[in-house]
Amino acid sequence: MSGLPQGWVEAALTDVAEVRLGRQRSPKTHTGTNMRPYLRAANVTWQGLALGDVKEMHFDPAEVETYRLKAGDVLVAEASGSRSEVGKPAIWRAELHDCCFQNTLLRVRSRGPLPEYLLYFLKSEALEGRLGDVARGVGIYHIGAAGLSTYRLPVPPLDEQRRIVNVIEEHFSRLDAGWRLLVSLMNRIERLRGAVLDRMHQIDSREIPLDAVASMITDGDHRPPPRVASGVPHLTAKHVRKGRLMFDGCTFVSEEGYAQTSRRYAPQAGDVVITCVGTIGETAVVPEGVRFSADRNLAAVRLQDDQNHMTPQYLQMVLSSPSYRQLLAAASGSTAQPHLYLRDLRALKVPVPALYDQQEMVREAELALSLADALGTTVERSLHRSAQLRRSVLQRAFSGRLTGQDPTDETGTELLARGTTRRAVTAKPGRRNDD
Repeated sequence: MSGLPQGWVEAALTDVAEVRLGRQRSPKTHTGTNMRPYLRAANVTWQGLALGDVKEMHFDPAEVETYRLKAGDVLVAEASGSRSEVGKPAIWRAELHDCCFQNTLLRVRSRGPLPEYLLYFLKSEALEGRLGDVARGVGIYHIGAAGLSTYRLPVPPLDEQRRIVNVIEEHFSRLDAGWRLLVSLMNRIERLRGAVLDRMHQIDSREIPLDAVASMITDGDHRPPPRVASGVPHLTAKHVRKGRLMFDGCTFVSEEGYAQTSRRYAPQAGDVVITCVGTIGETAVVPEGVRFSADRNLAAVRLQDDQNHMTPQYLQMVLSSPSYRQLLAAASGSTAQPHLYLRDLRALKVPVPALYDQQEMVREAELALSLADALGTTVERSLHRSAQLRRSVLQRAFSGRLTGQDPTDETGTELLARGTTRRAVTAKPGRRNDD
């Protein structure tokens, strides 16, 4: 951290704030005489605190004093399965009475700097992935109280902190208004897509079980082979999105592995692939010239070519319509991991209009959906640009380039000295304040 403006100083977070890990949850705290609301990692989002689902557990009086939140406390996600989520912060504004916090969070309590300054600094570091970079662990990454306590930050004069926070919030207010407008527009685009797809099955026509128009309905290999560094792509439910097969981020199986999975299902052009575990009802038509191994969370429908003929494109659009997505979701149940069974897919009734009507509906729907996709792409780019602007504002703020400097401000060194004095006065003998 070099080239700081005059009057700024670099420090460890523990020099200017108390960093504490929250209280561990255990079976004996599920009930008790001193139940208190507590916040956990699920309550901390990039947009702030989400307080719609706040749990309670027992805290004895001494624990309440230790883990009670105070207005201005900054809560930081201590761990995550994704490095990009480690360190995600939010500020507590005393929204609930006597609220505490769990050990999936770290509490940062200022000893001098503005809490909002600490919030925006930690958000900047988390968004840039730097807090994730110092996290440790395999699968679940932990930053820990010790790791966050020693994290370095720039400490400007207190008046400069106020100017920085004010300018950040002014910029963010405008960006928030634009973001809300873009999200509203994206929701309208999705509703338009749904309306277009729902029209596919509103024409008067007979309905028959899907099994009656299919020559095969199956799913992928239930015991897929080991992955290899390169070879035949192995697709799972996450690789079926917005009517297409996506190969980005996929794993691979060997030719021998592909021979194994092909014994259960060998994809052919024109097959309609359906996600059947977890996320239910994402669909795509297998294009020409594509070869892949299918996981068990993918089902596939291969249509017949007879008097009940149905085009794959028509079936894919029908199944991806909101009405049919709801039917598929209902058939899959409401368990922790929904599962659409092949028997339910085979029994699903689908409309079978005349082939000419199918082709006309597909042609009209493709035109409308292509326009919606183009608009959606523009909105997504604007949302991405908005996120980049937020990061740029934060980067400029903590390098001293967002506001003008005032040489008459009290220096960061003086602020740091006051915080050190406060820490010495409040520290308990024999115990760290940041443990």
